[in-house]
Amino acid sequence: MSAADLLHGILVVFGVGLVIFVHELGHYLAARWAGAKVEVFSIGMGPKLFGWQSRGTLFQVAALPIGGYVKLAGEYPEAGRTAQPGELGSMSVFHRFVYYSGGVVMNVLFALVVMPIVLLVGLPGVEPVLGESTKGSPAWHARLEAGARVEAVNGHDPFDFMGLAMEIALSGKKPVELDLVLPGTSERVRVAVETEFDEDTGTRKLGVTNAVSPDAKLVVTPETPGAVAGLTNDDRLLGVVGQPDALSPLQQFQRGLERGGPVTIRVAGPDDVVREVSITPAEKRNLKRRLFGVMPMQNVVRDVRSAPADSPERPQFEAGDRIRSVAGRRIYWSSDFLPALLAVDGPFEIVVEREGGVVTLPSPGLSAAEKVALDADLFLDTDLDSSTITIQPGRAAALAGVLDGDRVMSVDGHMTTTWKEVYDAIQVATREDRSAVLEVWRAVAAADGGEQVATLAIEVTPAPAIETDYGIALATYMGVQRADSVPEALRVGALASWRLLANTWRTLQKMLFTDEVSTKNLGGIITISVLSFHSASQGMTQLFFLLAFISLNLAILNLLPIPILDGGHLMFLLVEGVKGTPVSERTLGYSQVVGLVLLLSLMIYVTYQDVVRWFLTT
Repeated sequence: MSAADLLHGILVVFGVGLVIFVHELGHYLAARWAGAKVEVFSIGMGPKLFGWQSRGTLFQVAALPIGGYVKLAGEYPEAGRTAQPGELGSMSVFHRFVYYSGGVVMNVLFALVVMPIVLLVGLPGVEPVLGESTKGSPAWHARLEAGARVEAVNGHDPFDFMGLAMEIALSGKKPVELDLVLPGTSERVRVAVETEFDEDTGTRKLGVTNAVSPDAKLVVTPETPGAVAGLTNDDRLLGVVGQPDALSPLQQFQRGLERGGPVTIRVAGPDDVVREVSITPAEKRNLKRRLFGVMPMQNVVRDVRSAPADSPERPQFEAGDRIRSVAGRRIYWSSDFLPALLAVDGPFEIVVEREGGVVTLPSPGLSAAEKVALDADLFLDTDLDSSTITIQPGRAAALAGVLDGDRVMSVDGHMTTTWKEVYDAIQVATREDRSAVLEVWRAVAAADGGEQVATLAIEVTPAPAIETDYGIALATYMGVQRADSVPEALRVGALASWRLLANTWRTLQKMLFTDEVSTKNLGGIITISVLSFHSASQGMTQLFFLLAFISLNLAILNLLPIPILDGGHLMFLLVEGVKGTPVSERTLGYSQVVGLVLLLSLMIYVTYQDVVRWFLTT
């Protein structure tokens, strides 16, 4: 662990401890104000690590960093015993209400104090500017333009990209209204876009990524191939050699690096001198994972985006088409389609498999821009219903002689007709760490100049997975939100705190009463620690913004009407205020047991989600 990581870890412990301290301080101050005797003020639970006595109170730090508590005199009285002055039972309903709500109030006040300070210093964040849309997503169908700035979501200022994602996640099943400023203009337009539920994240989404920096700045990791090749964080990406000029630098970058292997990129430094830099990625063998290096074909038209009204005539694809070839050039992978289009001049034909037959789609001559637009309007996805495969260059299957387009008829004698059957069969061999015999059908040239099918048996021995690393990425479009004055910081800070509080409550409601937000989004101490560590590494303002967010979440959590939590106590006090007498000890005792079970169950569940999120998801 580096010295910087150690410092960040210390900041995390300090930050989380600060939020807990603030909450318990609220209870302590409220109890003192009400004239109650405070016996223990504890940060953490369980056995005491160290502490000291002051004004009749034991202030301590306990062994388990999972919360804290304030213990008042007479908080757990013996049955039938009369409460003495200064004890909890002697306090009025009003004073007890103030005491139990003190922690929540302090958590809110903490955010209201921290947020303006953070805004005065300047809060870095990812700008709410749209990047590339995921093919097949609502954003893709709506043709949301990369580079458009989102000024409002359903009338709310998103502040940053995280706020944009939150507003979309909580938008419900109705279309969201986006106020956009399109790139290169100052005009503000409003569009309504459908959302979709993402099973992986458990929230609704548009299917759009955040934008890269406008000047396409590189992020170069030290001592990696990119750095060794001479690239720096001051370089700007201009393009990738061998990629179509009609694509944006970002699209060229993505296509150039997706298949691995050496790549040459064009960059310009601070002096605007253009240069070409060749990078051979570092390869690291993962001995814990052994792979055959075969993959499903990625030539199925999963979705087709309707063309603009002024688009020229072009091939009419249908969802479910398998693209065999473009002008005689075979298509194995989605990234093969555009190069095949750009390689042909004049009219051409595209051969597809459709509903069990073969269909030829004629196409007129298209310009390079029109071919790029056609490629952008097709979502080519993996073919899971076929056993025809493609291979990873230089990996086990390729070295054994398997070729792109081979159709796997059996694996070790087990018949295969779909990709899942192929995958399951080779996984058996992988787990047993042995080779497997693939029987494949392959189209080969016939004597008469046509094609015939040859049957081959090829033995493939799985090899360690190879992870490639170029050490370069494109910088995210970052900005700094800063208030110009103290009054502005107070106003925006209060607004931001209210929005965070309201969004937390809305999220909880949608988790409990609708299917619009999944409970898999809950996070516990592991998630808090990971996010806090990341924020600490980004700077103190990022850390304190996250602490304000955690503080508001803690306020909402403690207001839940669950016995043991502050909200449960407040609920019983409301009942006592209405009926004039306290809830019976029997009812209170049973409810405490139920509350404890609920709380422990919640802790176990969120810890499970943490483990899945951070340790079991690859």
